[in-house]
Amino acid sequence: MFDFDLFKSKTFKFGNIALLTINLSLMGILFILPVYMQQVLKYTAIQTGIYLIPFSFSILIISFVAGPLSQKFNRKCLLMLGIIIAAIGVFIIHNLFSGQKTVVGSDLAIGLTICGIGTGFILALLANMLISAVKEENQSEGSGMIRGITNLGYSMGTAIIGSVLLIFVFSGIATGVLSSPVLDVDMPEDKLITELHDYTNKMQGEHAKINLSQYPEEKVNEFKRIVHSSIQLGIRQSFLVIFIVLLIALVVTSFIPSKEQR
Repeated sequence: MFDFDLFKSKTFKFGNIALLTINLSLMGILFILPVYMQQVLKYTAIQTGIYLIPFSFSILIISFVAGPLSQKFNRKCLLMLGIIIAAIGVFIIHNLFSGQKTVVGSDLAIGLTICGIGTGFILALLANMLISAVKEENQSEGSGMIRGITNLGYSMGTAIIGSVLLIFVFSGIATGVLSSPVLDVDMPEDKLITELHDYTNKMQGEHAKINLSQYPEEKVNEFKRIVHSSIQLGIRQSFLVIFIVLLIALVVTSFIPSKEQR
């Protein structure tokens, strides 16, 4: 059903690996930030979309610029430049979650803009490089593989980055509860951790099953501090993973030949 001779082309082989890792990163970003904005910051879908405009708008603008630039400069170099720029944007967002201050939508604008610029170069150049590396009679097969790799990257991004987020949020809650000098409640620690997990999963306030009113104010504040710190940790570590994946994509891209081969 598929001609694996296509992978004899280094451009097609390494380009698809890069495409997989880049789409994994892209979907990780588009998964984490809307969840954070809507579940933690309580933004509506419209507000979330507005704060994500710098990312989308940057991609749109750069997609018009990347084509003419690729006629003047080496496409591989532009692609690697795009990955580097995107990684810088991801690292900026990662650093925003390093403190205890709540990160709001407007704080993300610079990081999202830089990340969008890099992503614009990537999306405009990589697919074209891949299909150009395939002979004309095999382009339908090549196009199908590119689409399949793209969808696989999206699925893996949601699954892997989402799992990283949950693992660090839940482990942060567990560590916070067990190490807190303030929490001295009349229930087993494992039950308290379970209820805090539920509070994190259902951060829509009125839907959270945990009844915070049964505790003194200082304990309630400690609950909220632990949950907030754990969310910050989860998002920070998730963006660190995305940054590392982009660096892997950069290394893989370096193996793509500078000149097109079919």
